[in-house]
Amino acid sequence: FYFLDGGRDFYVEEDQDSQNAYLKVDGFEIDAEGNEIKDFFQGVNLNLKQARPDKPFTMNITVDYEKVTQKVGDVVNNINEILTFVKEQNSVNESSNTRVMFTGDTGLQTVEYRIRNLLHEAFPVWEADEQDYRLVHLNETGIEFSREGLLSFNQNKFQKALESDFKGISEAITGERGFIFQLK
Repeated sequence: FYFLDGGRDFYVEEDQDSQNAYLKVDGFEIDAEGNEIKDFFQGVNLNLKQARPDKPFTMNITVDYEKVTQKVGDVVNNINEILTFVKEQNSVNESSNTRVMFTGDTGLQTVEYRIRNLLHEAFPVWEADEQDYRLVHLNETGIEFSREGLLSFNQNKFQKALESDFKGISEAITGERGFIFQLK
């Protein structure tokens, strides 16, 4: 800095973090209350760190098919834990301690029945072109029952289905009438 009447020390008396973020996305102006914007796009959080008006930046958002596949695999594993627990509670032999087991418990049987029925259902997916719903079965995505009565998860089949029809498969799994919603 240059001052007309000589040299003086220049300093910042009070350092403050930025309060609002102002940005343009495809010509639309957005004023946000801070640099951390939750659900900037559906399922995308944005944390602005060094953006400046004179330095525009491009942001690419892509689907991480492997991570989605892994999360669905985790759900399948959790369901298998439930089904295994039910199976263990209902297997009685001469060494079983029936005082601490739920053998024959109708509540437990209802849970198992509802889970198994849900896994056989078809889940509606809206087709905008057709103005109608189509149905997606979980076995089309690689989620099937094994001979042991547990679920098997074919990750390759699921990921291929996801890559070819992301919107449809994601709606069948997480939509408002989807598998996860009904499982809850």
